[in-house]
Amino acid sequence: FASQRATRTPSARPGGMASSRACRRSMSDMGSCESAAMESDVAARRTTTLWSLRPAGEHAGLRKAAQVAGLRLRALSVQRLVALTAGAAQGASSVAAMMAPIRIWTSPAAVRFGLRASMGDASGQRAIDKIDRGIDTPIDIGVGEGTAAALRGAGACEVLCPERMDSEGVLALPALAAIRDVAVGLITAPGGRGLLASALRERGAGLRVAEVYARRPE
Repeated sequence: FASQRATRTPSARPGGMASSRACRRSMSDMGSCESAAMESDVAARRTTTLWSLRPAGEHAGLRKAAQVAGLRLRALSVQRLVALTAGAAQGASSVAAMMAPIRIWTSPAAVRFGLRASMGDASGQRAIDKIDRGIDTPIDIGVGEGTAAALRGAGACEVLCPERMDSEGVLALPALAAIRDVAVGLITAPGGRGLLASALRERGAGLRVAEVYARRPE
């Protein structure tokens, strides 16, 4: 038995050492492949270009998101946003929309142009305060988080933003569940958020629409 053990032990060690070295080499090769794949992915992202077709001057949010994702962004605007000059009837509706206790803003541009139309200048931090005098606890609803952020930046106190950032998400908010005979302002652009307007009217809201900006060819 001693002779057999002496014979087996030396022969077993080299094989085990070789297997261990092979295993380490295999793991090293796997690590190198994973590292190379990660570097390749980063390089691919750096050379990937995202084209933004948003209106001129409206690329900032997308540019920031692209930078976070490691992508390049190129702006190719085919439209620009312009303020609308309201006639007498439309102007009265716009004022009523701005003074409503519940206001729905469809975009950051709606906030910017709406405040500018109401006050002549939307640059002040407390811009909405100047409109809200005489309104008890107004509720401002932004369709998306960017719109909600613009409202907060303008001084809005109670800002709501749905988790689902579209017309259906806005309509699902509890604040719009019982609005029969309640004045609701919709600050938007012509042709924007048609579903919102029709659904609010069906719920019996006293809807006032302010069309404050439009898209024009660049």
